[in-house]
Amino acid sequence: MSEQENRTLTEAERIGIKNKQTLSQTVSKLPLYEIKIFINRWNEYEKLNKLLLYEIEEHKKEDPKGLPYTNPHCWRGMKKYKCEPDLGKAISSMVSVWCDHYLPNKWVDATMEYWANVNDPGGWNDFHHHRFANDADLSGVYYVQAGETGIVRFTSPEQMWGIIPKHMPFSKSVGHMPRDGDILLWQSHVLHDVLPNPSPTKQRINVAFNVSLKIRDKTQKDNVVKMEDHKK
Repeated sequence: MSEQENRTLTEAERIGIKNKQTLSQTVSKLPLYEIKIFINRWNEYEKLNKLLLYEIEEHKKEDPKGLPYTNPHCWRGMKKYKCEPDLGKAISSMVSVWCDHYLPNKWVDATMEYWANVNDPGGWNDFHHHRFANDADLSGVYYVQAGETGIVRFTSPEQMWGIIPKHMPFSKSVGHMPRDGDILLWQSHVLHDVLPNPSPTKQRINVAFNVSLKIRDKTQKDNVVKMEDHKK
């Protein structure tokens, strides 16, 4: 440690630090915009992934064309899977954490829809959002088979168009290299894409989902209006 680091602060320096700390605490900071991508690895992913892999493979055999308007080298299919209760636990756990963060004083009811994606080597997904998909509030993805099959990226219009100076906070998009069992959740308007699957043999298999929320205050009673007795 240098002599400069060892020296005692002067009275003026101590006052300066105290004033700075006080100012930092008193300055208002309005939250104009904050988006967090929630990421977790489901603790029962090995069991769930076995169930999903089997059901998705059977689904592809039943419906080899899948849903229309998919990207090249991508199969997409939607049906109710038998393991939906297990998948629902993983999704609802993330929605609960999101609600605790953003809506701590609200009661929230949630409904979800989901679909399977299978991206062959070279398969990719261009930038898109899910906001207008059945009025979704949240979107996410659960990875069944993911290791080294492509990064998922998230961006804002300001980042995409280079409006934010490169030396400023939040000027760059963010990405995540998923693992088997990872589950991600974000607000449905967030733009995201998936880079081409670089694996020569391995498919990227996941279940994407949308969640719609019905929100009310925890202190709010049911919408029951007490009416006067009409005989009075």
